[in-house]
Amino acid sequence: MDRDKMAENGEAHSLAPATEIPQLLEMYNRALDDAAALPIFFVKIPCRASRWRLLKRLAVLPRLTLGTHTLLVRHIDRNLATIIRHQSVKGALGHLTEAQARDRDSCTAFRNSLPPARLALVVIGVAVSATIIALLLSSIPKRLFARAFPGEGFDRAFQAVAAELLDLATGGGGGDLMNALGGAMKLGVQGVLALLSVMLITSYLIARPLVSAFRIKRQILCLADQDVLDVKDTASSWYVNKSTGAYTQERKVSAVLGLRRTPTERPLDLAILSFPALCALLLTAAYAWITGRRLVEDYLAQKPSFDDSWFLAFFPIPCLFIWLASLWLLRFKWLHNTWRGRQGTTPAPPLVYATSSGDYVESRPIAEAVAWPLASGPVFFTLLTYPLVGAVHFHRLVLTGDRLRAEAARREGRSHRKGHPVLATAAFVSVLATPIVVSVHLWRLCALLGRCRTARRYRAFAIPACLLLTSVMPLAYVPWTNVWWIAFWGMLFALPTLIYPLLIAAIQKCQNHLVQAFATPVPYGQCEKARPHRCLPLNAEKGSENGPSDCAG
Repeated sequence: MDRDKMAENGEAHSLAPATEIPQLLEMYNRALDDAAALPIFFVKIPCRASRWRLLKRLAVLPRLTLGTHTLLVRHIDRNLATIIRHQSVKGALGHLTEAQARDRDSCTAFRNSLPPARLALVVIGVAVSATIIALLLSSIPKRLFARAFPGEGFDRAFQAVAAELLDLATGGGGGDLMNALGGAMKLGVQGVLALLSVMLITSYLIARPLVSAFRIKRQILCLADQDVLDVKDTASSWYVNKSTGAYTQERKVSAVLGLRRTPTERPLDLAILSFPALCALLLTAAYAWITGRRLVEDYLAQKPSFDDSWFLAFFPIPCLFIWLASLWLLRFKWLHNTWRGRQGTTPAPPLVYATSSGDYVESRPIAEAVAWPLASGPVFFTLLTYPLVGAVHFHRLVLTGDRLRAEAARREGRSHRKGHPVLATAAFVSVLATPIVVSVHLWRLCALLGRCRTARRYRAFAIPACLLLTSVMPLAYVPWTNVWWIAFWGMLFALPTLIYPLLIAAIQKCQNHLVQAFATPVPYGQCEKARPHRCLPLNAEKGSENGPSDCAG
């Protein structure tokens, strides 16, 4: 009886791959056709789904496609090889059914029919880029490192070592590894660091274009489960942290086959983008350590009294280090969230939604929103630079909030006076009215959330933040003379670096919740008024009539 049940379960288990694997092969075939139809070098793809009309043309940027076809072929070949290997093991053990044998034969035939990877174009492009970049960077020591590396023969020795390594890397018919290593050792520690820096920068500049090709490959695979839209109809930023389409089908096949290890995609783009952040974080820590140690040594050598000059020289160092370290750690946080979004099946921001009037709204990652005020300027200049740097980002927040208020008024059956996002952005840029505009925008979004804990908490934070930021501006220009008053002045001037990110994070979190409550998801991250396209039928009854009923957390 147990054997009969096992046979029935095995037969039922074998029926699923017969339907899942052919669908996966159809998606792969559609993805290959889309990749073959792309231009060889560049294609124009929209960056955002909802665009500001004044910058509509700038939102459609050219993307490098060189290497997209090669990456796609290697992705398909690797996944099919895993499926074929698993089925072959089952066949050798005598556990393979007829349906599974047909699936294995289909995968083998499809894998054998894969087009050849365009490695020649990629190799030529990499070799030419490496030669040009290395030649340009090899002239840096003579101009920039003259003070750091004194000596008449340094530049000549550096050029000789760079030439040896360049011949080795590009196959220029010369170059000796031992001679290059011997010449590098003669340059000393500083020379080796300079040579290593040039090599690392060259490697990054060569690998950076692969990020665009890799993301276009992911966008093609995410669109492989339909044949209506292509990469020109959808926003490229929508697919950075998502794995839909063919990726979803790959997970289904892996679950049906019972693979112990699901084939995963190597995050090539995230690895390349994490390299400059890691180097910058290490350089920031080294700079803070060397500078702080030098100041302390000078102070101990001279043994003066605790005067204002030493304190003013030392005080900005920890502030600057904390600011730079926060930037790079925030970058790593974004990369980690992107990687987690690709692993799971739950959609992560950015997500595109459409209201009942046809307007598009977007939910964006909170880490991305926080980065604008944090990266707008050094610690002591955020109060002045953020209104100028973050004007476009804040305009998108105001435009999204106005569309959400219009949708809420439409559901409640009352009239809505259209806002003026341009005037609000102009007041935001004025610096003097920036705290008031940001706090008022947060207050109006909390009104849409209703009576919940999150709305009360954000309202309680908006008013003191507005008053504190408004009072900081006149105090920042008072000519303090005492060292402790100067320290207090520095803390006040650095306060907006902490408050503005918190305000923008609260605004973005409120909008993400309201977007999900008041709008309907748009499939595949389609673009607003980019090209004629089809949308999901709008569901006007989604959510409660008065807004979201639960916004805890």
